[in-house]
Amino acid sequence: MINPTRVLSYVLDTQENSEFPLTKVFSLIFVKDMANLTLRGCELMLLGKRIAEKMSSEKISFLRKSSNIHRESGNYLGFGDERAELNSEI
Repeated sequence: MINPTRVLSYVLDTQENSEFPLTKVFSLIFVKDMANLTLRGCELMLLGKRIAEKMSSEKISFLRKSSNIHRESGNYLGFGDERAELNSEI
């Protein structure tokens, strides 16, 4: 990951002998903004990962619960009523 402090110190070192002092200011603003955007992007990726993990765990939990309900009721693949009738006839 980019270390904003090292980037800023590099920019300061390279811009020190610049003939235009504004170059240093604009470089600092640009690097600071890029570092902020990079950090914000990482935060958003982590947030998205957490949301995806939570959604997938909730979906897995829902699927497990629904499959348990189908097993308990004998309703496999939607044929619960027919099985109950066959079992009562036998």
